[in-house]
Amino acid sequence: MTEELRQQQNTGEERYSHGYGAASELMAQRTAQTHASFFLPHIRPGMSLIDCGCGPGTTTVSLAEILSPGQVVGVDIGESQIEGAKAHAAEKKVSNVRFEVASIYELPFPDETFDAAYAHTVLQHVRDPIAALKEMRRVVKIGGVVGIREEDWGSHLVAPHMPLVEEAYELYFKYWQHNGGNPYLPRRYREILR
Repeated sequence: MTEELRQQQNTGEERYSHGYGAASELMAQRTAQTHASFFLPHIRPGMSLIDCGCGPGTTTVSLAEILSPGQVVGVDIGESQIEGAKAHAAEKKVSNVRFEVASIYELPFPDETFDAAYAHTVLQHVRDPIAALKEMRRVVKIGGVVGIREEDWGSHLVAPHMPLVEEAYELYFKYWQHNGGNPYLPRRYREILR
């Protein structure tokens, strides 16, 4: 457990159940082309965008490349994630992106700042996804676009049937819910987004 997660646990804050170890390595492989392809037809160069829960910033940086010269901001509650994202942007020499530590519940931007907002695997980790969506909507301009992508963990199959693996998933999902998240939230998106 990282120090960030230990502090969150001690203060009763929401926790990112996946942690920042192996999950970060998987997230670092993501790009806009691999994990936001559904969103690409709705954005264009010159637009401004906020990526909420940007993690290691690989998707954010690739979105910035697509939107250049538009400005892109990635926010995340994990300081280590923001540091890694800044390093990735510097390595890729992408200058129209910046990263900040911020909560999706209190984005540090005025109303209608961005043309677009994006979040991947964020809403299923927060206690109040509707409040998070309202805050995202607040910072997006009238006529802007919001893209959300998450996996519904109830659709994951284990084959062949392995009772111990299924029990491990069940326990992990209980832990996830204890931390304030909902691994089954995406099946409610139609209702929540309305």
